[in-house]
Amino acid sequence: MNTPAQTVPGSPPKLIGSIATGFNVVASHIGLILLPVAVDFYLWLGPHVRIDNLLSPMIADMQQVFQQYYSADMSARMQEVANIWNTQISSFNLLSLVHTFPIGIPSLMSSATSTDTPFGGALVMNAVSGLAAFALSCLFLAIGFALGCVYFNQIARATAEENQPFELKAFFAQSLQALGLTISLILAVMILIFPVLVVMAVFAMISASMADLAMLFMLFVALWILIPMMFTPHSIFSQNKNLVVALGTSVRLVRSFLPGAGVFLLLAIVITQGLDLLWTIPPSSSWLTAAGIFGHAFVYTSMLAASFVYYRGGLHWMQQVIEHLQNQSSVQA
Repeated sequence: MNTPAQTVPGSPPKLIGSIATGFNVVASHIGLILLPVAVDFYLWLGPHVRIDNLLSPMIADMQQVFQQYYSADMSARMQEVANIWNTQISSFNLLSLVHTFPIGIPSLMSSATSTDTPFGGALVMNAVSGLAAFALSCLFLAIGFALGCVYFNQIARATAEENQPFELKAFFAQSLQALGLTISLILAVMILIFPVLVVMAVFAMISASMADLAMLFMLFVALWILIPMMFTPHSIFSQNKNLVVALGTSVRLVRSFLPGAGVFLLLAIVITQGLDLLWTIPPSSSWLTAAGIFGHAFVYTSMLAASFVYYRGGLHWMQQVIEHLQNQSSVQA
């Protein structure tokens, strides 16, 4: 006797449809781009805080150690690395730490190296001590995280099916869970970074090609672990879930119901990074940079809104499927 095929209700959210909805949400709530625009304008036209006077001597001391105790080939490679670090440090703006991750404000100017502005050279200041640099770093990170929580809360409410007023109590609860997520990621990186560096050092001593392959393999493993967690902030800010429940919901949703989430993430990266090439064409001394700032803020905010739309659609479909399976089980019982 043949049994009729079971049909699953609904359908998973569409990638292109979610992205289009995200752009429409931001177009109708244009105030969502104000925070990223304000941060970028401040990083562009405001002062720069440097720490190269503190870190450059440390790098020079490390170079001397490698020259004394390691082979000429290894010392030459470390010299190249040191030169790269010196270049990065000499142009690093401590204020760019307001661009925090994973909860933070998207910023075009956080990676800018030039101090040129339409008004001339920006004011450049140097941290007077390591303690001052640490205190300023903590301050900028705290400001960036707080602004990021406001930004995510705004987008979560804008993408909701019904209007949701701002609730201070819920916002503080969301911020606390988001802080837990950030601290957990930092601790995970701190725990894993040492064995990873040891493995990379061993492969580097054997062959530079093997070190590159090992790095590529570790990158794939990291992506395989992290992609299922990508909707954890969405669960926190759209459903007020605690960190553990939000993490479990994200992993279950991506692993079991939305395997295409990785494609969504890849598409978002291609769109945002591809357009960043356009936004960064004008020199920082030109007012056309302002157009790039507005375009960057609009696109990144739209893609984040699209991710909330995609998450809500996937969650709704997951609930439909679970209820359908439960009903089928009860009927068969």
